[in-house]
Amino acid sequence: MTTTPRKFDSEIRISENGEWIFRGQLVTQENILSFFKKNIKEDEHGIYITNSYGTLTEHGYLETKCIFLKVTNYDIIENEIYLTTEDDTNLPISNFLFYSDKNEKIFCARKSDKFIKFNFNRQVHSYLSNFLIEDNGNYFLEINETKIPIIPSEISTVVKIPEAYTK
Repeated sequence: MTTTPRKFDSEIRISENGEWIFRGQLVTQENILSFFKKNIKEDEHGIYITNSYGTLTEHGYLETKCIFLKVTNYDIIENEIYLTTEDDTNLPISNFLFYSDKNEKIFCARKSDKFIKFNFNRQVHSYLSNFLIEDNGNYFLEINETKIPIIPSEISTVVKIPEAYTK
């Protein structure tokens, strides 16, 4: 039997500098932050943390003012680069879109996502910089003779709580 998840405002806010705040209190416990990040999902309304216990599932929507997840590792499998993210996905680089913000900082998003975006940890950033090329003012990652565009973007990193779940 499938039950419809309970959906609500989780009361979690992520500040411009990436601090996780629950009901006005800073969340600093790494095990809790890790649980949140590994259970991040999105739907057409926004970003939520999914939690299940027994047959019950809940989706607690959160508000964010920054890119709060990172690509934490890379692997090379059968001559293709795979990116591992804090929410425990491991996908080929071809499953991501790459962007640069107004400060020319590079970030990415899975092609399947609208709201969730990723920065890179130092190791991955350093590795990917080996593939960075510029061609007539446009930037690309050139990997195995394939050019992956880095799209200049004004994409907002702000994601609000869906109105249906605000108090």
